[in-house]
Amino acid sequence: MRNEQLEEIIALETALHKKDCRRDVSRLKQLMGEEFKEFGRSGRAYNKASLLAQFLSEPDFDGEIVSWGFEGTTLAPDVAMLNYRSAFRDADGVDSNFAWRSSIWKRGDAGAWQMQFHQGTPTSADHLISR
Repeated sequence: MRNEQLEEIIALETALHKKDCRRDVSRLKQLMGEEFKEFGRSGRAYNKASLLAQFLSEPDFDGEIVSWGFEGTTLAPDVAMLNYRSAFRDADGVDSNFAWRSSIWKRGDAGAWQMQFHQGTPTSADHLISR
């Protein structure tokens, strides 16, 4: 995968970690494909409509989602997979809710990338190497 392509997909992925993006319906609709599916860290399965509803109803959280260790793989000319690690960092700087993350992004006809699939697998800090 080209470095510019990886950087673009990382920027789109991490935008979804931000509170302002998670409250912006039009932005979320742009970022997620119509057939979007997710198997969340929680064990729940989502489609585009249910994830939009989840994001819009989630309470404000004190802290942030942090992510690192990004690796990109080209699956087809306009399809890429992104793998990385994440955690929730609370207002005191304590990390929790560690996860392995994978997303599949597809470039649409208009040239914009959209997430087609996402999976979060819970783990512990001990299992996240190369932090």
